[in-house]
Amino acid sequence: MRWALLLVLGGGVLAAVSGLPARRAVAQGAGCLPAASHRYVILLHGFNSSSLVDDTTGAPTPANHRVRDDFRFLREALVQGLAPAPEVIYFSYGAARQLARGAPPAAAWAGDTYRDESEPRYAARDTTDLPLAAHAAALGWLVRELLRCDSTAVVHLVGFSLGGVVAVRWVADEPEGPDSPLRAVRRVVLLDSPLGGINGPLLRQAVQLVPAAAVLLGDGTMIRDLASSSELLAATREAAQRVDLTAIESSGDFVVNGAALLGGAWLGRGLAAGGEALGAELELRRLDIALPRATGGSLYERVLALHALPLHEPAVREALLEALHHDGPRWQARRGAQPPPTPISPARAE
Repeated sequence: MRWALLLVLGGGVLAAVSGLPARRAVAQGAGCLPAASHRYVILLHGFNSSSLVDDTTGAPTPANHRVRDDFRFLREALVQGLAPAPEVIYFSYGAARQLARGAPPAAAWAGDTYRDESEPRYAARDTTDLPLAAHAAALGWLVRELLRCDSTAVVHLVGFSLGGVVAVRWVADEPEGPDSPLRAVRRVVLLDSPLGGINGPLLRQAVQLVPAAAVLLGDGTMIRDLASSSELLAATREAAQRVDLTAIESSGDFVVNGAALLGGAWLGRGLAAGGEALGAELELRRLDIALPRATGGSLYERVLALHALPLHEPAVREALLEALHHDGPRWQARRGAQPPPTPISPARAE
């Protein structure tokens, strides 16, 4: 991740068949078959990530596997640590742009399918130049499409940095009801997501010190959304009322720890550093990880390197698996819900 100060990674969706009441099967189209386990994890990467696209030229390239490679450690932990093993799906920030164009969202993945662990296809500007609401709608499309293919799917969303913010925004915005796709979401896990806000003035100062960073911030659309801490916290409170929500934050990550950087100003705040009362519904775990002291490079490069380290940290992996292994009160209540819902309608973006 390059401008990790901004966050996001993406989250993942895990499904566990042991939860939802049985639903009537939906006719499957070509390439639309349920996973044998009916369990899915949707992994959402973060700000300024990209995949299968050259960020310099904007042209497709088979050499950019950043999303797949960044999630490799967590993906292996999920597949090996959960039984039965889930199917992993990588969220694509290109789906929002496809929806805005009126084009098929599936084109935002290699092979025009999000299944079979296909890599997403998107440029860094897709994470910077489109609003948070657009990506939340794209996630809604993805979950609805998955439920159209597998009406008994159980899903976990795992979002890193910006990915966690996207997951929270979708959960908060999605209409509730007996047939809402939210009833398939077993847990949402946020990894170092700056839901306490990003410091816009500090970022502008960073661009003055490191002009090359300006291109990484795009046109500022997403930065403005991430700077609105009151809206982010309101969405977090709403999401925690709807699904079981776990936030895992690293004490050494400047994107969430609220520690002073340039001129004593903080870069980003997670839920712990924000100090807001979020209620007992949200499970917050702060990990005191002894991150290695970065050597060489600019402050900007060191901060980004530290932001990415938790993706490969065993303590984060263990905390993630622990969160996914136990059912929270929201899921337990839905699991005991009475009548099964009608089949999910064809996928649509809200």
